[in-house]
Amino acid sequence: MTYFAVAHKCLQTDDEEEAGLLEQLKSKICDNISMYAQKYHDEFQNFLPIFVQSVWTLLSTTAKYDIIVSNSVRFISTVVDRPQYSKLFEHPNVLDSFWTKVIIPNMQFRDSHSRKDVPR
Repeated sequence: MTYFAVAHKCLQTDDEEEAGLLEQLKSKICDNISMYAQKYHDEFQNFLPIFVQSVWTLLSTTAKYDIIVSNSVRFISTVVDRPQYSKLFEHPNVLDSFWTKVIIPNMQFRDSHSRKDVPR
């Protein structure tokens, strides 16, 4: 959680297309905690609620970088798949929040999608 909460301005990117070092770090953390949630369920279960909240916040605030979105969604789907954690996602606003803060913002075309060198 210490590294997940890092927010140094010098590590952030202003690039709208490519994730910077900070975004890559957070993406790798999502990748790692996904593995822990799958393989080390018993040892990790006490830490899971705080990581779910942190990943959910990350996903809904920095959904413009594909690497963060894919690794965050992978972690969330790993957790959702486990019946013992269903309570973390039962609130009626969860699905609505997922649609409005993650799905819809990621459906927009970016400048890189309309480049002339990209095959159509």
